[in-house]
Amino acid sequence: MMNFSLLSAVSVLASTIIGAGIFSLPFIFKNVGLLFGAFYLFLFAAVYGAIHYMYVRVLQTTEEKHQFTYFAEKYLGTRLGKIVGGAVLLELFFVLTAYLVLAPQFISIAIGISGWQALILFWILGSIVIFIPSRLLGWADLFGIGSILLIVGIIVMRGGQNAALIPAAQPLNWFLFLLPFGPLLFSLSGRPALASIVEEWRRARKSFSLGGAILLGTFIPAIVYFFFVVGVLRLNPFVSPEALTSLTTLPLFLYSLLGALGIVALWTSYFMIGISARDTIQEDMRASSWISACTVLFLPLILVVISSTTFLSLISFIGGIFLALEGVVVITMWRRAFPQHSLRNVVLPLYSVFVAAFLFEILRLFI
Repeated sequence: MMNFSLLSAVSVLASTIIGAGIFSLPFIFKNVGLLFGAFYLFLFAAVYGAIHYMYVRVLQTTEEKHQFTYFAEKYLGTRLGKIVGGAVLLELFFVLTAYLVLAPQFISIAIGISGWQALILFWILGSIVIFIPSRLLGWADLFGIGSILLIVGIIVMRGGQNAALIPAAQPLNWFLFLLPFGPLLFSLSGRPALASIVEEWRRARKSFSLGGAILLGTFIPAIVYFFFVVGVLRLNPFVSPEALTSLTTLPLFLYSLLGALGIVALWTSYFMIGISARDTIQEDMRASSWISACTVLFLPLILVVISSTTFLSLISFIGGIFLALEGVVVITMWRRAFPQHSLRNVVLPLYSVFVAAFLFEILRLFI
């Protein structure tokens, strides 16, 4: 008999992971080749499987519900914990900025509006919903993940009808060797969902394996990503960093539909992340509702204006800097909570992945 609590836990994690990062992966695979790309994809899925497990174990150290900042202060000290909490909040604003950078591309595909008009349109639609009561947003995740899965399904079916040659491997230099790190960290991180999964596990009286839920919830997105990448590359091996903008050979109706689905996927994620950022400012920083609202409304827009960066560069920055640091923090918290754990030997290899991603991103900013 199916364990619906397990299914719910897996769905929550998988839907949290699957997001805008999927649109960067065909370009990454094009540059490193299908074999290297698949190796990276599933290697990083395994890395995040370990990170998700470690954070779940940290969450289990208390029966009460706490945010990431609480555990950072508990295991790293109050001062460093507050710095980590501030970095996690700043990460949310950069993610919102990435969505604002990508959305105009999809709006242009769907309805022909481009540039600043498309940016302001998406910003207004996403910002308005941030102030709707949370109880009315229960279906947001379903619409978002449903839209992405429809995009994947359409592209996989159309790609299956195309015989374009996908390069199995590309000549690698040090830059290409490290290029996938940031985007893959961005695409596979599901840490914000783990507190909900632990709650579900407790409500279900521990009737399913947390480790199994984490394994499935982390690797299912990797499998979805792989099929999406193959489908896109079969349609156009010379894909752009935003993926969908390269599929102009599709029938106009289908091309416009993909753009519309992409907008829905980005829109639902944008306001959910915006709500999380607003609540974090109010609860953790004790700011007024007016200050938190204005910060969430205008800071991402200001960052778009002053940064003039690309979607791929931005998610590489988020993954290589913020998520790399977050991964190091999770490993450190777990190591201090369970110093004698049998898996402590994996700590050094895991650290090396996140440190390499961080150093590469720092170098990329100056080169």
